[in-house]
Amino acid sequence: MFSRDPQGSAARMFSLMQTHAMDERSASYEQHLRVMQVIAGALSFGAVVFVVVAIVLRMNSPAPPIAGEGISLFLAGFAGVLLVIHLIVPVAIVRPLTAGDGRLTEGDWLRLLHSITVTRLAILEGATFLNVVAFILQHNWWSLAITGGLLLWMLPLFPTRTRVEHWIETQQLEQR
Repeated sequence: MFSRDPQGSAARMFSLMQTHAMDERSASYEQHLRVMQVIAGALSFGAVVFVVVAIVLRMNSPAPPIAGEGISLFLAGFAGVLLVIHLIVPVAIVRPLTAGDGRLTEGDWLRLLHSITVTRLAILEGATFLNVVAFILQHNWWSLAITGGLLLWMLPLFPTRTRVEHWIETQQLEQR
């Protein structure tokens, strides 16, 4: 009635072990992705809250603006520099790690992307804060326009599953 097939049992056991390993990998992957999403959301949301606070302060404050546009222009220029820097950072982080003979695993790439994403978003958040400060000091609405542009620039950096998987696959192909 029941036939003993040692190879079938071994195959089923191996399949169960693989499934368990994949579940553990998936759980770790999901945790990393969720942490990246929370941090990215917090950095973006913090900048949005600061913009709202600045607008409320401006609307309710009779304080005169600081004369001229020098501060606003300087901080807008510095935001431009930070925008360029945020594009250079991933290359500066990835290149030394991939220069050796060692191959990076998917988990290594995931942790690396986590670092890159947080660093890039923090740089953009800093540029955003600078322009909000310029708005508070000099009441230039174009400083808020720059801030809005920087916030929009942050949107595509939000780590979705598809973006993360695509980035890891691209890095693994370039590593070969």
